[in-house]
Amino acid sequence: KKLSDAAIEMRLNCAIVGAEMDDAGAKILTSDDGQTRLREKFDYVINATYAHYNDFCGWLGFPPRKLEYRLKEVVIARIGFPNPCAITIVDGPFVTVVPTGNDRRYTFGDVPLSIHKSHASETNIGAMEKELSGLSTRWNEMRTRCAPWIPAAATAEYVESMFVILPIEQAVDATDARPTEIVNHGSGCWSILSGKIITCVSAAKEILDHVSVAENKKFVNV
Repeated sequence: KKLSDAAIEMRLNCAIVGAEMDDAGAKILTSDDGQTRLREKFDYVINATYAHYNDFCGWLGFPPRKLEYRLKEVVIARIGFPNPCAITIVDGPFVTVVPTGNDRRYTFGDVPLSIHKSHASETNIGAMEKELSGLSTRWNEMRTRCAPWIPAAATAEYVESMFVILPIEQAVDATDARPTEIVNHGSGCWSILSGKIITCVSAAKEILDHVSVAENKKFVNV
């Protein structure tokens, strides 16, 4: 609503399926809503596509990033805690339980069991996306393994699983770091690789500073 009130035109329920740059430096993005393909020009493009980070780089000829793609299962379970609570045990093979705010439903992630597969690559993730539909839940194993630390897990009710692709930097197993990094590709293009939503505001402000500098240079050149 705030974006609409600010007269910002949105393309919802669309996938960006291609990008190119014309001789004048304008970025041409191709979007697809399942029925129509639309080509539009932009002065600036911010790549915040998470697991599709390298797709964008490939389209425009920017250096790819060495990423490890992990097929991860996040279980939604109904857990009988008397009061809503969130539990995270850090630095070990433990579990994270977070309330969703909906009918005692919690997200349930288990460090050793949530990751079904991992694959290091500098290319796109098309092959791994096809594997998502073939994954089966590990809920019973998760519940049994974690019950000694969270007894309520033993009687928790399975609701569903979300299978996602998690991109991380290669060789971060020792620290499990999830930094937010902004890459300035030049030509009015930036990429953001972020593992935590809590940095979205600071990242947006940094990008805004970059765009403001670029706009000032254009004004001076004119």
